[in-house]
Amino acid sequence: MYNENTDRKDFTLLKSFILRLILIIIFVVLLIWFVPWPDMSGLAPLQEQIFNNNINAMKEAAIDYYTTERLPENVGDKKTLTLQQMLDLKLLVPFVDKNGNTCSMTESYVTIEKVDSDLYNYKMKVNLKCSDKEEYIYVYLGCYSYCEGEICEKQEEPEPTAASNGSKPKASSKPKPTSTVKPTNYPRPTTNPKPTVNPTPTPTIAPTPSNRPTPTPSNNPTPTPTTAPTPTNHPTPTPTTKPTPTPTQPPKNKNYEYEYKKSTSAQYSEWSGWKVWSYKDTDVVNWNNTNTYQIEDLGAKKVQVGTRINTGYLKRKELQQVDTLNYQVCANYTYIADVSTLYTITSDWEYTNNYYRGYNPPEDTMTSRWIIQDAKVEYCEGNCTNRIYTVYRQQVRSIQKTTQATNVTATCTSIQTKAVPVYANVLKTEKYTTEEPLYGYKKFYRDRTRTLLQAASTKYTWSTYNNQTLLSQGWVATGEYREKK
Repeated sequence: MYNENTDRKDFTLLKSFILRLILIIIFVVLLIWFVPWPDMSGLAPLQEQIFNNNINAMKEAAIDYYTTERLPENVGDKKTLTLQQMLDLKLLVPFVDKNGNTCSMTESYVTIEKVDSDLYNYKMKVNLKCSDKEEYIYVYLGCYSYCEGEICEKQEEPEPTAASNGSKPKASSKPKPTSTVKPTNYPRPTTNPKPTVNPTPTPTIAPTPSNRPTPTPSNNPTPTPTTAPTPTNHPTPTPTTKPTPTPTQPPKNKNYEYEYKKSTSAQYSEWSGWKVWSYKDTDVVNWNNTNTYQIEDLGAKKVQVGTRINTGYLKRKELQQVDTLNYQVCANYTYIADVSTLYTITSDWEYTNNYYRGYNPPEDTMTSRWIIQDAKVEYCEGNCTNRIYTVYRQQVRSIQKTTQATNVTATCTSIQTKAVPVYANVLKTEKYTTEEPLYGYKKFYRDRTRTLLQAASTKYTWSTYNNQTLLSQGWVATGEYREKK
């Protein structure tokens, strides 16, 4: 039954709901239009920090991964580890960029190259590409005394540095140790005093031979000698000495000769390459640096010290023969079939030149029949009522005969017994062993040597006053003179 009041009430409710919905939509639009939203540009430093943290995480994971057995062996060799490989090896946990997107797994990588320079041994490039941003940093690694592992990052910032946008995040946040040792081509010893190759001549303590009397005239003061420079420990050319001021000439009434000396610094070969050795606290190690021997303590490093054999058992299902089943099979059959003949017409009827005239024509066959051509009453013998003299003409056609075998039945005439293997899935337990490397800390040092090619020496000679030939050859006047015999 139609109820006008109920329908009117439902219409009123629907109209009220629609008006409320329109008011809510208008309120939301005005809220978006007039209410200021927070400025998102302030998140730029945070987004940059996220990128720097990701690239530093790749760097630290790569330094821990490249142990001695994984480092490039020869100078110029490189090894590359992509971000996907680092995640597969569980070196990192997956991270995302500032937009929440995953960084490139193949175009983000770490490359380490063996350089073996004076300041560092390995050069590492860490490249990170996330969405539309790509940057890289260079990290310089070496074997230093403050390293906790095989190699560690060089604390001093080497030059030059590079990044794709001209800036480079800091490569390490580790504090610099106060005992940093900076290896150079020619480290100078600090434990032994420098040998004085050229002693400073002093008139009062210089030995005067018996055949070299010292004149004592009151008008001839003794000249002041010049001190020769002290040579360094590494190979250097012959030091340039400052000539001693020309001594005051003795009286003219006597003939004197003057002493000259020429000093030669020690000459050494080039330093050999550094050799790394391990040692125990009970080993006797000579820690003294000399002119021909240099040694540096590299501290403790984490290295493989042995191998542990782990044994386990693996259960798996294997298909095995569990029994043999004997059954009988037919070895020979006799086949019996019903044969039927099928005729196929291959041409139409055609007349021939064969005729039959008389009362009884030949019988028709599949390939031949006789057709009446004419009836001759005048040739009837006697009464023509029962028999009429008829002329027949032969027609022939071609057919194809095909024999088919149907309803073939087989009868077994010989029975044979065969053995068939029976297989099943059997649970099998296998023993296996694995090798696990064991790591520990060992102490290391490195040393190098060189050979003394020529020892330091000083030569003396006597000659005339202010001999320019000797002075140009590096000789120096000592200030000593004597009366010429």
